[in-house]
Amino acid sequence: MPTGRFKSSLIWVYHRRWGVETCFFSLKSLLQLARFSAVTVNNAWQDTYATLIVYNFLSALHHSMQDDIDRINVSAPRK
Repeated sequence: MPTGRFKSSLIWVYHRRWGVETCFFSLKSLLQLARFSAVTVNNAWQDTYATLIVYNFLSALHHSMQDDIDRINVSAPRK
């Protein structure tokens, strides 16, 4: 069982990895990066770059609205 400094480093790495895993999930599942509408290699690259641009836009939009989202979630009545 990890102890001390190694354990805290392991926890830090796990939390950092979680963000990467979430990013890959969003790209592959939600934005369907694995499904190409392209016939040529250049068009496949274009699909990839377009998906990354959409992902970055949505991430920036979500980040800019995070305070509003948190406020709504706290003030919403529980059922």
